[in-house]
Amino acid sequence: MKPYTIALLFTCLLMASCTQSPSTSNSKTATKEQANSVNTTDSNSSSTESDLQFIRDKYKVISGATDYKTVPFEAQCDERSSTKLERRYNKKGDLSYLKLIDCGGHGCSTKHHYYWDGQLIFIFHNNDSTPGVSHIIEEHRTYFKNGKMIHCLEKKAHYHPGQPPIEELLKKAENKEVDCTPDKLTANLSEIESLSLDKAKAYFCAK
Repeated sequence: MKPYTIALLFTCLLMASCTQSPSTSNSKTATKEQANSVNTTDSNSSSTESDLQFIRDKYKVISGATDYKTVPFEAQCDERSSTKLERRYNKKGDLSYLKLIDCGGHGCSTKHHYYWDGQLIFIFHNNDSTPGVSHIIEEHRTYFKNGKMIHCLEKKAHYHPGQPPIEELLKKAENKEVDCTPDKLTANLSEIESLSLDKAKAYFCAK
């Protein structure tokens, strides 16, 4: 083989090697970044699930407690509206549960609040209304950590005449994860937590 032929072949091999090298390097880098991304996502998901399990466990403890002190309140503001408030305190005197029911002309809104170590951890909000001949039930489950919403679920059922009972529709409805957005869910909650009974009727019925 002639010298110039050997040189040409060597040059071609060198160029091919240089061309492939960046591609291989980029592929390895991309794979590493993807792995890091997946690990971070898995870590965040695991952390959230751990927080949710903690809340579920404490929810069971609070719901099953039989030695809490209960402080009830009820007011009939007018012919169409009424309010019921129930607060439960553990042995240490800390607020552990607060239920607020507001009823109007077409239905009731019920909010169950659960607390642990002085912090709100969960709210179950049921909105039951009967506009016209229909029946609508909405359920909202909101989980908290350090005063912030970390997980939100929503379930809805809308009954019209001729359909199965609303209870069946609600049971079959999807419990969807939704974006957590600040709203009226916790508005005035701190006031209601510490509201004295002698001022409760004026507070609720003035609205």
